[in-house]
Amino acid sequence: MLETEIVATMAHLLWRRKNLATFRIAERAQQRLTQIRNAMIPMDYAASKSDKSDDFDKTFTENWRAAESKARDELGELYGLVEMGEDATLDCLIKELAVQERLDAMLDKCVRRLLFVRGLKSMSLASTSAPPERLPRPSSAA
Repeated sequence: MLETEIVATMAHLLWRRKNLATFRIAERAQQRLTQIRNAMIPMDYAASKSDKSDDFDKTFTENWRAAESKARDELGELYGLVEMGEDATLDCLIKELAVQERLDAMLDKCVRRLLFVRGLKSMSLASTSAPPERLPRPSSAA
């Protein structure tokens, strides 16, 4: 079971290394979405809202939808990476790999302990399973 898990982990890490560029592309797509939103919904737009303005809410919602639509059109299938949010960033990958590294270190420690205990057991079993040596009898001439 451990061998299968190790091979699966290796395959997963090789896939990630091969597709590392996807994380960079996802970050660029998210940055572009932010640029589109900022261009279509200026930051000072929210500051100009009056407390009882239904028109503001309607306009803001329309601008938000227009920004999302423009981003979907411009980014195409990359928009799926944007929808993944934080999960599709290098920072998230680095955090996840750090957790995996800690878990792997703990597993390695357990495997070493297990192998040590099994080694001790096999040594004690070997010594108890060997027939006891017979002492030579004293010679009858004595």
